[in-house]
Amino acid sequence: MENNRQRERMHVVAYLKVRERETDQTMGRVVDITSQGMRLCSRHPLQPGNHTAFKVTLPSMDGAGAEIDFLAEVIWCNQATLPGYYDAGVQLQGLTINEEEAIECFIENARFEDRFVAVSESLSMKN
Repeated sequence: MENNRQRERMHVVAYLKVRERETDQTMGRVVDITSQGMRLCSRHPLQPGNHTAFKVTLPSMDGAGAEIDFLAEVIWCNQATLPGYYDAGVQLQGLTINEEEAIECFIENARFEDRFVAVSESLSMKN
């Protein structure tokens, strides 16, 4: 599969729930994310080409979190390695600048936490 991403995706350690906007039903969990798209893991296959309104709450350093409402187009969907689950790539559409910034901030905070954990683990191995 050709990689058309303009930004590197950030793998998410704490899988965030993605809910359908109207029903609040959990549609899947975020596996990785950029401000332009995300990979979801879902119990149900998502139909490529479908446009769906979703929402997700991004944790923040201050603990408040930011709820993002967005439209997404399903670009691809494949059976996941875990039986009974599906991975789907979705392209985010119609984000406001504030929503894009909230996603970028979440990604940067997650990178900081990953670096902190890696350094902490490295230091604890030396002791």
